Formats: sequence, C-alpha cells, structure tokens
Amino acid sequence: MKTLLALLCLGHCLMFDAGRDGRVQETATQEVETGTWNADLLDRIGFIGASASAGFATRVDYEFDGREMFNSMTLSEVFEVAAPDDDEGGTMVTDRSTASFFMSPVRNGRKMVDEILETRPTLVIGVDFLFWYTYGTRGADGRPLESEAGRLELLEKGLEQLDRFKCPVIVGDIPYMDDAVGLMLSRKQLPTMETIEAANKRIGEWVAARPGRMLFPLSALVGRIKSGEALRIGAHSWSIEQTGTLINADRLHPTASGVIAIAQKVGVVVDESIPADRSIPRMRDRFDLDHQVVTGRLSARKLEEKKRREALRKSLESKEPAGNPGQ
Repeated sequence: MKTLLALLCLGHCLMFDAGRDGRVQETATQEVETGTWNADLLDRIGFIGASASAGFATRVDYEFDGREMFNSMTLSEVFEVAAPDDDEGGTMVTDRSTASFFMSPVRNGRKMVDEILETRPTLVIGVDFLFWYTYGTRGADGRPLESEAGRLELLEKGLEQLDRFKCPVIVGDIPYMDDAVGLMLSRKQLPTMETIEAANKRIGEWVAARPGRMLFPLSALVGRIKSGEALRIGAHSWSIEQTGTLINADRLHPTASGVIAIAQKVGVVVDESIPADRSIPRMRDRFDLDHQVVTGRLSARKLEEKKRREALRKSLESKEPAGNPGQ
C-alpha cells in the first residue's frame, strides 16, 4: 500500500511536467486588445499558480462506508462547486496550478501559461503565480542566486509570462513567510523584507500600467491571518478564532478554509474591478462562496469521486484472471 501511495504521489507531481494535453505553443499570446472587459468574463477561467492554488496540504473530510476519510482540494474546485447546479456549460474552469512550481519557476510558469492560452481564457486567476519568482534559491538563468537583486530579475520573468495574456488577469503580490523557515522553507529561500517590498512595488506598478490587471493583496491577507485578526471579505466574516484555522501548521500553506477565504477575496477584487458602466456578470451573482455551502459541496464531490474510484477498482478486480491453484 505504501508503494502504491508513493507512486500515486509521484505521478501527481510529474503530471504537470508531462503536460496534461501534450500541446505546447511557447510563443502564443491572445489576439485581443489587452485587458478587454467583455460579457463573457466568467465563461472560461484559467488558474495558474503554485501550491496554494493547487491545494497542497488541504483536507476535505467526508464519510465513506462508515469510515472517516479526506482528500485535498484546489482553488479552482472552490469555484466549480460554488457555481449553481444548473450552470452546465456556464463556466469552463481549467487548472494548471502545481505544487511542484518551485522546482523550476521559469519552465513551469511558461508551460502553464502555454496551456492556459490554448483554452482562450476570458479570465486568469494567479493568486500565487509570482511567489516562486521571488522565493527560492535559483535565479532566472537556473544558477544559484548570488544576490537579492537576482530575485527581482527572476520576478521580471514571471511578469513577462503574464503579459502574454490579453484577457483580465488577477495576480497576487508577495507575502513575507518568515514563520515557515525551518518548517517548509529554508533560510536561503526567504527573500529579505527589502526585496519583498521592492517586488511588491514592482508588481503594483505592473498592474497599474495595464488595463484589466487586478492586484490580489496576498501579502496583506497573510499578514492579517498571521496577526490573528478577524476578517471580513465582502459578505463573508471570519472571527478571530476562525482566522487561526486558515493557515496550516507548516505556516506556509492555506488550509481548505484558507483556500475558500482566498476564493472569496478573488470574487471581491474581480467584482470591484469591473467597470461600473459595463453589463458584465459579477462573481457574486455566479458563485455562492459561502464557507458552509462550499465545504458541504466539496465533501459531496469528494465522496462521489471516492465512489467512482471504488466502482472502478471493483470492476478491474472482477476482470482479473483467476490465479493458478498450482502456483
């Protein structure tokens, strides 16, 4: 069983590098006016990012066959289950986020942008896309970082990839994750506070200079969570007690509740960014991001996925040839 789990985990990590549809167009860009706000904004949403978007270390609990079980979930799944039951064909979600982003930000970032471009996205969500373009130990050339300036050079590579999208894009700034050093991060991976501030200044300038670019305040959100403050995100409230449940014990990754809170904030930022004079659907009207609603639907989804896996397993076992009694 341990061997099987190890192979499954390895397969999950390698899935991204192998490509999910096998098609790559490294020079592709969208052939529309940059930052165009259209009525189809929520028709084709693409997700790009690292472990927070990919739901690393998240846990969705459910009961199967009298046993308590759990599985992970992703940011994109929050929006999938938050859509109404009759939203068939209403929103197409494509997720290329990966927990293995840190292994090669330049290569992985380019690859996921290549693949999302092929879906002709109408909105791109990259909450933690730029994280490993600032953290880490290797620079833009793949060699070990020799200075903090190298981190800012690497950041430019990430922004170049985002420039390939012409549809609206929401991108997060860089949080200071010093609490995770010694747990999930090494000291060498952590930028200085001065570098974080310079990176966020650059990201803010990049967003301001381009129509249809939205800043997701990841740094501020993480700061409030770390300080234990109560949160209010649009119509959603998180008490002081609840705020502590939004980040994992590794002090780097959000919990399932934390990912839901991120989704809620994405909805607020996008809705507030849509020009008031445009007849464009708002996220609050398409997605029910209430924590209790989303949690219940995620649990139901994971249960159905488990049932399908069990049915497939039993079907395969029933087709296996009987063993030779003489062996």
